[in-house]
Amino acid sequence: MYNSATLKMRQISQLCGSRNKRWVVAVLLCALQTDATAQERKKTIFDNPQGAATNTSVNQQKPQMDVPVGGNETPAVEVGNIPKPVEPIPPVGAAVAPAASLPVPAAKEISAVQTRIRQLFKNEYANQKEGAIRDLALRLNGQGRDDANDAVTRYVLLNEAYAVGQRGRDIERMMHAASDLADSFAVDPIPMYYEAAVRVGPTWKAPESNERLAELCVLLTDVALARGEFDMAGQLLKLGGVAAPKSKNVRVAMDMDRRIKLLNWLRIEQNRVKLPLARLKQAADDIPANVAVGRWYCLVMRNWQEGLPMLAKGGATNPLAAAAIQDMARPADGLSQIAIADVWWDIGEREIGKAQEEARKRAAAWYRLALQDNSVGGLQREAARKRIAEVDAFAAKELKQFGEMIVGNKQYHFYDFPVIHSTAEYLCRAMGGRLPSINSAEEQAALASITDGNAAWIGASDAESEGQWVWPDGSPMAFKAWGRGQPDNAGSNEHYLSIRKDGLWNDVPDRQVMGFILEWVTR
Repeated sequence: MYNSATLKMRQISQLCGSRNKRWVVAVLLCALQTDATAQERKKTIFDNPQGAATNTSVNQQKPQMDVPVGGNETPAVEVGNIPKPVEPIPPVGAAVAPAASLPVPAAKEISAVQTRIRQLFKNEYANQKEGAIRDLALRLNGQGRDDANDAVTRYVLLNEAYAVGQRGRDIERMMHAASDLADSFAVDPIPMYYEAAVRVGPTWKAPESNERLAELCVLLTDVALARGEFDMAGQLLKLGGVAAPKSKNVRVAMDMDRRIKLLNWLRIEQNRVKLPLARLKQAADDIPANVAVGRWYCLVMRNWQEGLPMLAKGGATNPLAAAAIQDMARPADGLSQIAIADVWWDIGEREIGKAQEEARKRAAAWYRLALQDNSVGGLQREAARKRIAEVDAFAAKELKQFGEMIVGNKQYHFYDFPVIHSTAEYLCRAMGGRLPSINSAEEQAALASITDGNAAWIGASDAESEGQWVWPDGSPMAFKAWGRGQPDNAGSNEHYLSIRKDGLWNDVPDRQVMGFILEWVTR
């Protein structure tokens, strides 16, 4: 149950969309930009899939977690020598709630139903045994998913399941309830996932819990970084940094160290755009400011859709602007595509670290497209192949040890924290990607490899029409790698696709829990 201070904090955070006022504008701008560019994103050949533009209003009782949870109870963390935070640009992670969402009920309706539910389950709420608390959370969650209850009742039941899950120190139940809320209501589940980790994670004391907590912190850190929520990323890294060494899992510890370094770099890059952002508020056509912020979007945050138009304002004499102008022209002939790729490669030569890597990935995407044109031959074709191979070799060496891999124009990352299907979808969208579509034996072999013998969610579903399996982009399933006897729709509720421990496919219920694979498409 909520005390009055916590309830008031939750209501304010949901009505505003953020506890921290400086994020309100950022979240609103992100939502507006998503709406304005949704159709264009479907047409682009290079930009990451961002998911549907949606209403990102959030639940009146669940907080946006852009400042430490619990006020002074959880201080903001400092990771390494990170510069002081500056006002962020709008987050680039996609809005994650479904488009056809019910509005959040009015506070008066919520209060009346909450009183009725707590009276009905009075004895269960009074039982302080951890097992009984978890059982109650499960029952409330189940009732909240039952369409026999009206919308307001389902909303309150799922909120109660989330709150009782916190009492029972059950992060997974909290995340399930958050996802179920987002399935039906105009709720952003991501801040609720953050809260589950930051509030409950420190109470997990059992040695076997350390690896699971560290895996969750790695996952949610990636989400926070994709959304531009660097303070939250720092909190998650601090929490995971305590758990990872205790887990004695070298890979998890390396994952954590890698993200600490990445956050340090992002904060430095963020500081570089502080003044340009301020100038853009005064003069939207300020050329140097547009170029600086456009570079941030493209080479730092991997948001080419937003960054390219800003870079293009720099004029043809600026190398970044010239590259953006050519890129946005989307030429169809191979020789022009080679020219664009060469420009991005040269820009990468002048960058360092992640910015260099991103510029080279952009170049490689154009090179790959150019090689489809037979007019590209001789040394040009050979040079393009060598540069693609260089990017792929670096990716293979750098990424595979962290559960990542590149195949053609797709980059994959495996997260081993167990979630239900809808949670996997929301997390992928928040990171600007999706669950993977598998269209070749090469892609299938890559995904079977990076899961390292673990089951994982992949993208297809026949939930709309039994037996008609469709990938997230709407395309029908052509390539198939079903296990023996699959799909069998056991129990008449297996409508979602997983890759099994042996690397073959299985149809499973949406409530099964397992890790998932994130896919980004670069063209």
